Amino acid sequence: LRIGSDRNVYGVGLDPNIVTATLRAVISAINRGVARGWLALLRDQRVMYA
Repeated sequence: LRIGSDRNVYGVGLDPNIVTATLRAVISAINRGVARGWLALLRDQRVMYA
């Protein structure tokens, strides 16, 4: 995922289903961006690994 114009965040998702694996990778990247302080979620919401 691109955050702003100068930051990229990557995630990994494993699943036999390619669509589910892709969604897990996106969630992983979002969580990584939040952990680094590059992204903020409203009202202290958390993205959960599905």
